Amino acid sequence: KMGYTIHEMLTLASIIQLESGIDTDEMPNVSAVFHNRLKAPGSFPKLGSSPTIYYDKTMKGDGRYDTQNVADGLPPGPVCSSGEAAIKAAFLPTENFNYTYFVTDNTGKFYYNTTESGHHATIKKLQNEGKWINEKF
Repeated sequence: KMGYTIHEMLTLASIIQLESGIDTDEMPNVSAVFHNRLKAPGSFPKLGSSPTIYYDKTMKGDGRYDTQNVADGLPPGPVCSSGEAAIKAAFLPTENFNYTYFVTDNTGKFYYNTTESGHHATIKKLQNEGKWINEKF
């Protein structure tokens, strides 16, 4: 009904799993963000998931799994084994959750935004507060 194959949904669930970690309460929200981005490929050609960069580099890939910098849409397959909560979240994203950006601080707290400028402002705020996770790819 959502327009995706089971393989694509399990691929999405794997990304939700890595992005959310053990925070199963946030999984439907993270899922909603990714569904919102996938529904607007003209605005968001890149899914923008940081864990996919690590997976691609670990597999010495050609970028097909790197949804942050290279690949458009979903990668060709799952990037980890998903738990039940992530699979459920992939099929049941939070309804009417209109955010298209999220970031976590160094304590694992999630921050959501509807605009790229708001997203960057949140990152800047976290950096200024010493709560930013310094990622280097």
